[in-house]
Amino acid sequence: MTKTDRETNRYGAAPIFIVFAIWLAILTASLVSYAPVQPLPVSSPQNQFSAGRAESTLELLVGDAIPHPAGSEQNVVVRNRIVKLLESYGYEVEIQHGNTDLLDNPVYRRPPVELANIIAIRKGSTPGNAIMLASHYDSTPNGPGAADDGIGASASIEIARMLAEEETPTRDVVFLITDGEELGLQGATLFVEQHPLAKKIGVAINLEARGTTGPSMMFETGGDSRPLIKLFADKSRSPFASSLFYEIYKRMPNDTDFTVFRREGIAGYNFAIMGSWSTTIRRLTISKMLIEEAFSTTVKTRWLWSAGYWILMMLI
Repeated sequence: MTKTDRETNRYGAAPIFIVFAIWLAILTASLVSYAPVQPLPVSSPQNQFSAGRAESTLELLVGDAIPHPAGSEQNVVVRNRIVKLLESYGYEVEIQHGNTDLLDNPVYRRPPVELANIIAIRKGSTPGNAIMLASHYDSTPNGPGAADDGIGASASIEIARMLAEEETPTRDVVFLITDGEELGLQGATLFVEQHPLAKKIGVAINLEARGTTGPSMMFETGGDSRPLIKLFADKSRSPFASSLFYEIYKRMPNDTDFTVFRREGIAGYNFAIMGSWSTTIRRLTISKMLIEEAFSTTVKTRWLWSAGYWILMMLI
């Protein structure tokens, strides 16, 4: 009997069991961190983020199941709904108008399109750089944009409503809901190139959707991200991120508005849901069931607890 054989007999399956136990513990911890946060219903206190209210907002915005690409009449309808909601919460809403030439865009061969970004500000008590929560409200021509980016827009609106109920924040909070994101980040480009507020943004938080299900994952940062990562890890209620996400994302043939902010040197976080991405391609119409599914697997789990509310509360 060799020494190796004697050691194998001596320890038996113990090393394998230990390795398996460690692996199981890591898997369990990962699943716990992935577990959903209990959603709050419509009846929740007004100063709390409510997934139920956000779901109602999403249904109001896109429940009629009509695509609303930039430049379309339906996009004006959706924009007016957003403006009306924000104004009902006490915000003065600004519409930043612009025009973009899409003739060189390889996907959308069409004439120049009128853009209209939606901007609202929750004024802070201290001068200085502002915090921006960004999303977009235009859809592709083939779908009503319940996930991309109806979830981001309705979540932003719910946060705006919630912050209106809170005491004055330290910093200004800018709510930017862009137009023309699906045409090549046109609304975000319009904002950073032509709006004076762009020079005052210290941190941008972008809410996006690559799919229709799953948790909201922080997959990209901008600027000097070290203090932001530490803040996110230490203070977020349910931090969920990986450097692997960005390595995959940067090899994909698409961008988000955060790409524009990052190029301008603005620090921040980029969040997106990424599950069941093929649904966004196959489904050309939307039903109430899809709206409910989107929120039951995103906002109702981790969407804003990870991507909006806690980050804002940490920064302002």
